Amino acid sequence: MVAIVILLSALFILIGSLIYLNRDATALWQKFIPAITLAMVGACFTLWFSLKKHEIDITFPATFISHKKSGVPLELVEPRFPLFYGGKSFQARGFLRPLKDQDISKFHLDLALIEIAEILYSTYQEFTAKPGTDLYSSSKYPTSLSLPRQALDWPTFVNKFKCTDKLEEQFDSMNPAAYVTMNATIPKGTAIEVSCNKNYSRSLTFKNKFSAINIQIYQSHGRIGTGEWQWLFDYDTKQNEEFWSSTMSIHLSAKFEKLLSGNPDMPLYIEWAESIFENIQTNLDSKQQIDLARDKHHLYKSKIDSFLKENKQSNNTTGKQKVTPVKVEGRSK
Repeated sequence: MVAIVILLSALFILIGSLIYLNRDATALWQKFIPAITLAMVGACFTLWFSLKKHEIDITFPATFISHKKSGVPLELVEPRFPLFYGGKSFQARGFLRPLKDQDISKFHLDLALIEIAEILYSTYQEFTAKPGTDLYSSSKYPTSLSLPRQALDWPTFVNKFKCTDKLEEQFDSMNPAAYVTMNATIPKGTAIEVSCNKNYSRSLTFKNKFSAINIQIYQSHGRIGTGEWQWLFDYDTKQNEEFWSSTMSIHLSAKFEKLLSGNPDMPLYIEWAESIFENIQTNLDSKQQIDLARDKHHLYKSKIDSFLKENKQSNNTTGKQKVTPVKVEGRSK
């Protein structure tokens, strides 16, 4: 490839020299220059149509369920959730609660953005990269990216997400000690932009000369109850109505620069985007989670029945309720 570029460069220099030396020739301007111009235009069209346009577009639902009065997430209230269905280990979900006078649906919208920030920060940590150029190791692909990278510490990273007063307050209340030993890494020259429609959407964008990655969160709808989890947990109507569910529509899209589609680094930027989307969808896609929960419900049915039986006996003995959702006092500010 290098030899071809050198040969073409030498040929263009030779042709340019001949044109300059014969610049007063009438035949040159009547025949040669138009032919060269048409050839170059044809070459440009051939190059443009031979380059591949690559885009990624994914949309999925993400449902957040919290106790209506306390704001405590279902995963912390219901002991069967982490035991049998796989609870998520987000720091934010562990202790963040709706702020004073904050609608629980708006809190869930902010929580979605905060958890995406956590996913991105914890997944692409500097200490997972080899010294020099490695950006991160992909769980999906056998290769790892080898791109020039830039590191972001936690305060620098989360400052970009504080697009509302309540988001700023929530981020400031998170424990930075969990992140002080690591830095997030992104490709060098990548800009991060976060925008907030105060009530209805949040948007996160990564931009560099190779790609534009956009993560959009739209508030879809909310309702009383736990949805399909009611059946899995066998909640009666009263228990179920203690919770509020907010469903977000999360849209992941990536566009890659067509003029750089043949660049040897482009597959690495595509892999980076695919890995980001895979991690976000694995952690937040509520349809995937409920489908997996149904499978586990059948797989662990005997263990779940045994668990419920033990709790029922314990409740009869001690008078304490262990399975029924409890009203935990939320954080207030």
